[in-house]
Amino acid sequence: MNNQCKRTLLFLLAMVLLITTPAWAQLGEPLLRVGDWLNPEPWHNWIGGENNTTQVQLHVLDPEGEIQYVDFFYSIDEGRTWKLFGTDQDGSEPIYAVETAGNPEGDGWSAYLPHNIVPQEDMSVMFRATAHMEREEFSVETDRTYDPTPLDDVAVEFEWHDDTLLVSVQDIYEEIATVIDYTDLKLAKFEKGIPEIDQRVHSDNHCAPTGAAACLKYFENQGDNQIGGGLSDHDLVDALAAEMGTSATSGTTGSGIVTGLVDWIAAHGNGYTVTNPGYDWDIMRNELERGQDVLCGVIWPGGGGHIMTLNSIVNTPLPNDNFEVDFMDPWTGETETGELDPNTGLLTNLTGTGPTGTILVMFIVCPKESNSGGDGPGEPQGSSEGPNPPPIPLTFDEPGDYFVHVVLVDRTGNAHRFIEIVSYEPSAVEQDQGVIPQEIYLGQNTPNPFTSTTEIAFGIPTRNEVSLSVYNSAGQKVATLIRGMVEPGTHRVSWNGRDEQGRGLTSGVYFCELKTADGFRQTRKMLLVE
Repeated sequence: MNNQCKRTLLFLLAMVLLITTPAWAQLGEPLLRVGDWLNPEPWHNWIGGENNTTQVQLHVLDPEGEIQYVDFFYSIDEGRTWKLFGTDQDGSEPIYAVETAGNPEGDGWSAYLPHNIVPQEDMSVMFRATAHMEREEFSVETDRTYDPTPLDDVAVEFEWHDDTLLVSVQDIYEEIATVIDYTDLKLAKFEKGIPEIDQRVHSDNHCAPTGAAACLKYFENQGDNQIGGGLSDHDLVDALAAEMGTSATSGTTGSGIVTGLVDWIAAHGNGYTVTNPGYDWDIMRNELERGQDVLCGVIWPGGGGHIMTLNSIVNTPLPNDNFEVDFMDPWTGETETGELDPNTGLLTNLTGTGPTGTILVMFIVCPKESNSGGDGPGEPQGSSEGPNPPPIPLTFDEPGDYFVHVVLVDRTGNAHRFIEIVSYEPSAVEQDQGVIPQEIYLGQNTPNPFTSTTEIAFGIPTRNEVSLSVYNSAGQKVATLIRGMVEPGTHRVSWNGRDEQGRGLTSGVYFCELKTADGFRQTRKMLLVE
């Protein structure tokens, strides 16, 4: 048989396979997501908590709609027996295409595992999703470690003692092995510098592969020579579009984004994890500012969806308590700005494709950590060993707002990261030890009423543990000015009319309360006006 005949036979065989292979199998490997993670590091490969529920979602490209329903099973004996915990007959999910009207809602092919059906002990749990079509079916499996005493149940407390912040962990299960603390200055504006790429070179509906290409090109610019595949910006968009099953007329499904990103990363160095949480302001801000790339799935009020790559956040809230953000918007191929309501995900005054939309989900691409203790930011500022680890003292070189990262690792090697924002103002408390009062008192703030800053004086005759807090008229604590041991003397504290997140408070009546460890309590009324 000559070479021409061989090539003809191979071509015919490929055509037969293409015709007989279902569309879902031609467009990439299906993936099973448990919780937010697609491909976690071993120390993040866990779920837990008896009263919790975990979403299990089959991400699969099915452009012809061949899948009729999906059964979800779990196994606690290494796959010898499987128990059904859910069936989904509606795989509807949002589609990211600017021109799509009536964008479908839904959570894709999903079921929700109630943790209380799993024995409450450390074990490996396997998951299986079986997709049923008219003439065949296929299954996808993955596994997670089940932890009945999960680290996200742990309480982390922050307490100022003069200029030292004590970070304490309440080891309620007595299973913590290590606590590691990192600190990072919270900038007035954090900006990544995401490359700008225009989707309309490809089609009006190529926002997802374009946003993803900008994300991967950012990491390439940081020194990762594998992640971009050696391709130009627009060749990378085409390659990712093929991985995601993007259609020039109908856009990209959420599952297409997930499977495309994970498959591409696996084939190009496998140096990143992918998570797919719903909108959460704290996750969005914290992950961006610690070096992750955040793709935001936006839904328009009249239908249609869009993918944009988060580029910057201005950390000082606007007068309406929204935050100024900007994105690399594939629709214009430029950086566009808008206002974000942190509570709802509502975007307003958005330039580019705007003016209004709501962030529904996020696709976060994270460089893999090298160990369970995390990789920063920077060098560890303190650590302690458990169980019942002692508090870690942290000090700061200059005034400002800081991210404090608290990484917990338990005895089984599972890890979890808490991130808190703290404000360090070394000059906030002025002390005059030359004037020792005979009894504890809380003075009236001055000026009162005040518009921006007011000063609060108090005195204690002996060294005492003191808390000085501000409450709104509904009795909710809005700011903690002092909490810790204070030396005897007269003290003065400034308050800027903002809450603990740095957001400006509305005009109205507020109450300053002084409490001491020996039971003293006194309150003063303050009036904040614009």
